[in-house]
Amino acid sequence: MRRIPLCPALLCGHVMLCFLASPLDRPPAPNVWQQPVPSPWDDPEAGHDGGWSYSNDHGYDGTWTSRTNYLTITQYTECDGRIYRHGDGWIYSRSNLDLVWLKESVAEFTNSVSELTVSPVSGHTVIWACLSTDTEYQCYVKQGDWWYNRKSGLPVGTRVRKVVPHPTDPNAAYALMNGLSSPGQKIYYTSNLGRDWDNITGNLPNLPLADLIVYPDNDQHLYLGTAYGHARSLDGGASWHRSNNGCPKAVVVTELKAVDMRPLRQGFHIVSATYGRSIWRREVGYDDPAGVPEIHGESLAIRSVSPNPFNPGTTILFDLAADARGEAAVFDLAGLRVETLLSEMTTAGPQRAEWRGRDAAGKICAAGVYVVRIQAGDEVETQKIVLAK
Repeated sequence: MRRIPLCPALLCGHVMLCFLASPLDRPPAPNVWQQPVPSPWDDPEAGHDGGWSYSNDHGYDGTWTSRTNYLTITQYTECDGRIYRHGDGWIYSRSNLDLVWLKESVAEFTNSVSELTVSPVSGHTVIWACLSTDTEYQCYVKQGDWWYNRKSGLPVGTRVRKVVPHPTDPNAAYALMNGLSSPGQKIYYTSNLGRDWDNITGNLPNLPLADLIVYPDNDQHLYLGTAYGHARSLDGGASWHRSNNGCPKAVVVTELKAVDMRPLRQGFHIVSATYGRSIWRREVGYDDPAGVPEIHGESLAIRSVSPNPFNPGTTILFDLAADARGEAAVFDLAGLRVETLLSEMTTAGPQRAEWRGRDAAGKICAAGVYVVRIQAGDEVETQKIVLAK
């Protein structure tokens, strides 16, 4: 069965994935890394070694548009035949032929819905809802006509960023914890619709997570998008290693989508949307060259941003491996520079920058999400920060 990924539009400065229904023009790849064949989703000048390929075609099969309401619309399996969306504290659905959206709950959730996912397994309608709270009402699942709170076994005081349904087992799912949560408490797995959760963080560092893809033929193979690029586990989460070959070192991944072209003998692909670094894709199932355990870049690494969320100020600690001209700046989600924190020649070693929540004119900034950008020479790293009310 061919699945078509969701088609959300550009939202809050993030590159989102859209319109991937066309086949990927690529022959079957041998079990080696190779130069990708140019296609609408490849940059023929990039020279990547069969890893992540780059697309600068922002109008592929349509024009990117923006949304001002935070609704997510997703179409799932053909046999399900329904479209789901969320807004505020409600989840709605309708069939492809209906004009009326139906509420999926009798009453509104106590907090707004921040993420919605639905199991792709045909004949099983399982809906996962993550709420914008770190209380005991953080995660719900709907099976049949009823919603169930599934907080038990998940870390207390941390939001659930997303629940990723298993591609073939409707009872299984993966919960990704939000932001810089407690070390060792990043990813959880359930085999019984969230009644119990097992920690599969393994050796994964404490870093913000974005999305997860499960290889359908072997669920021990997990592919993870993070704020520091891509990671992979081949043992169900017991151990993780960097899987970012061919992609920018400091890329911030915002979303992953699977494109299964195996029925057309074109492999199983993951498409990765990033924050400000466009869209990348790669065929999975083959090994990267020698694994690299560290998540940060070679000569620049953000060590910590604390506190985060914060009010009124936060401290950014980062490391330089060599002398370089360094810059630390804060940007809003529209990409506009808010304040420059540091711009000078810096020596190798630990560095420090502080932001007091004000713009370059000294005005207090509005509460919300910002991005701190650290640059040393040609290398750049970014991290989201949250200015609280």
